Amino acid sequence: MHKCTFSDVESRYIKYACALAALAMGGFAVFASLAGDHGSPSSLVRVTANEPLADAIRRVDPSFSFVADHYDGTYYYTIAVDPLARGEQHTLIDAAAYRYGHPGYGWLAALLSLGRPRLVPIALLIAGFVGLVVAAGVASEISAELGWSRWAGLYVAFNPGLIYALIVDTSETVGAALAGLSLLLWMRAKVWWAAIALIGLCFVKEQFVLFPIGLAIWEAVEWRRGKRRTDLTARALALAAGPVLLAVWFVYLHGTFHQWPVQQKPLGTSLFELPPFGYLHAITLAVSQHFSSGDTAQLGAAAVPLIVLTGGAMAVGIARAVRLTSPLDPVFILLAILVFSLTWIELLYPKDLFRIVSIQVALLPAAIAGARVALRGPGDGESASSG
Repeated sequence: MHKCTFSDVESRYIKYACALAALAMGGFAVFASLAGDHGSPSSLVRVTANEPLADAIRRVDPSFSFVADHYDGTYYYTIAVDPLARGEQHTLIDAAAYRYGHPGYGWLAALLSLGRPRLVPIALLIAGFVGLVVAAGVASEISAELGWSRWAGLYVAFNPGLIYALIVDTSETVGAALAGLSLLLWMRAKVWWAAIALIGLCFVKEQFVLFPIGLAIWEAVEWRRGKRRTDLTARALALAAGPVLLAVWFVYLHGTFHQWPVQQKPLGTSLFELPPFGYLHAITLAVSQHFSSGDTAQLGAAAVPLIVLTGGAMAVGIARAVRLTSPLDPVFILLAILVFSLTWIELLYPKDLFRIVSIQVALLPAAIAGARVALRGPGDGESASSG
């Protein structure tokens, strides 16, 4: 019988240390961001005073803090106050069908705010904080499952894209938490709990349907390796639930907006191209900025190495992940290929690049390291209902 040692007890608390580090980093970033606006969480939503949504906000929240530059938190606020696109707010934003194609974060804020618009900004911030802290703790547990140090949770705590998402009210921290939970629960054969996490993940961002697809690839590989699951039907249903429910939501949106979410192009440009053309185009534009002047040249000087290094890191991660040592590997491969499919609008500006590839960056160390131990979990060869 294994004797519990001090190091065993100590290791169990590492995930809490990682979560605390994430809370500290996120808290400091939020405090610094709010310091210039008298501490109002509504300033993080990033709504400008003269956009169409502003008048509707003033009617329900006269104390709302407007800012000089618009950002994507505006859309999650809109979804939170108009969750099913039946009110006025959804008519006051651009590309509404596309924005409502990933409503998960806004829906979570709607629940936390209890339907009170004045509470939506703080609800968005609380949801973001919880997502960041949970993601750090879960990353620590995933690392332990793979046979590596639990301190890997710090990769989340010090992830610049996730910290940036927290101070602009976007969904990446919630996505990171659900992504980590879905992978951890799947590795531990908690199939139905994993299904719930995967459903939420698909609604946070449409491209996260790549998670159940990647896990399906893993199950097929395991089958070929001779590891026969007795609960294969349950696993298939669990993996299909998220994409199917998202498709049903898309049908609802088509009936509401008379357009599919994928038909709309925010900022007038496509968000995806065949890889690697979008990625190469972004590098070309960054180089042209670098040889410009003033602030544009400074922006290009930062963008060139960041885009190049991001692509290089994704390529190395793919090369290592093809070993398929854990369920994380096929998921990472799909997400890394997605990076090469992005267009300049998502890659050219460092703040957006950090945020959009934050999940890939968080998964990268595990993809490179691979699983050091044979994965096993409760429920192998048993019914999924036991999880």
